[in-house]
Amino acid sequence: MLRSQHKTLQCVAAAVLCNISNHQLVCHSIVQAKIIPELIELLMSPEPELQSRCSLLLYDIGQIDDNAAVIVRLGGISPMVKLLSSKIEDVLVNVIKCLMAIYKENPDHQTLVAQEGAIPLLVEMLSMTSGNLFLAFFLVLNLLKR
Repeated sequence: MLRSQHKTLQCVAAAVLCNISNHQLVCHSIVQAKIIPELIELLMSPEPELQSRCSLLLYDIGQIDDNAAVIVRLGGISPMVKLLSSKIEDVLVNVIKCLMAIYKENPDHQTLVAQEGAIPLLVEMLSMTSGNLFLAFFLVLNLLKR
């Protein structure tokens, strides 16, 4: 359903997966189904719901095994950094969480996130008056340590 051309089906599939992706077995199944490229592609969808849900799925997947490296290798950093300019709070929160999972304890991934232009977008986010402030601040500090 994620591979469908119908946005409604994609949104439903992403929603179902999001509801169960906090289980490692589900994440392993997602990886085995080889849909990480589709999740990354859907980050570029004009649908904020898909952007948010796919970011959350990549966050859950990126926390287990060596999947963060897979996400990076498949080009996941660039579309996530582009989403940092979103005005939708859910998208921002999930993208920030996903970026943190990807670069956690990995200086090479931290460098890639910074090289994609994340720091200015995150600094701009620091002026926001929502819960994103703490997440953005934390992410900027970790990237600047590099």
